[in-house]
Amino acid sequence: MAVHDIRTPTTVIAGLAEVLQRNMAQMDPAQVADLLATIHRNTERVEHLLDDLLTMAQLQTGRFSYDLRPVDLSAVVAKVTTEIGQATARTIDLASNPALPPALADGHRQVQILHNLLSNAAKFSPNGTPISVRIARCGDHLLVEVRDHGRGIPRHDLDRLFAPFARLDTTDADRVDGNGLGLHITKMLVEGQGGTIGIASTPGEGTTVTYTVPVADSRSDPDKPPQPPTPRATGE
Repeated sequence: MAVHDIRTPTTVIAGLAEVLQRNMAQMDPAQVADLLATIHRNTERVEHLLDDLLTMAQLQTGRFSYDLRPVDLSAVVAKVTTEIGQATARTIDLASNPALPPALADGHRQVQILHNLLSNAAKFSPNGTPISVRIARCGDHLLVEVRDHGRGIPRHDLDRLFAPFARLDTTDADRVDGNGLGLHITKMLVEGQGGTIGIASTPGEGTTVTYTVPVADSRSDPDKPPQPPTPRATGE
């Protein structure tokens, strides 16, 4: 599957490069710019997949470390929310309490987790529908909830969403680009920092992903994270 995912964009890149090599002198600037933009998009797809494969390999082989320290998770969430909102031209509503304690987390990896979840929410929900993000305290953990109002996910697909290369069965019209590694990596990053993650969805109404991060002043056993009020899956 990884080879196929790499081969598809590299074939596009090679084909368009050949077109430019042979015909650029006869092409107008707008055509050249359009082909170069397509090459650039496909190059980014390859780079993103290679980064995900490297991260997954490091996580699975144990050669992955976390820089755990007190982190203002509310500030991290607000920053990523703004970035994704601007990049996707979407409205993202953020509900947070400024008095929340710091989390014990790797700030860089928290950004990666949030980018994955918010990018998914934007990709799998119609333009014009809001995305909601909530951060609150749940015992010795902070809870982050990302909710979209997209087409939702059938119950029988929920269990395999966190598997590597998992893709939902969709029509060609509904298909969204992705390598199927984002949620798998996200789950491993959340659990590697002492948290838990869950997903719930109702077809036709939307999807909610909830994950937790330990509080920095927590004295709880890091090997026994609490079970947050992760919403139950509904729908068929």
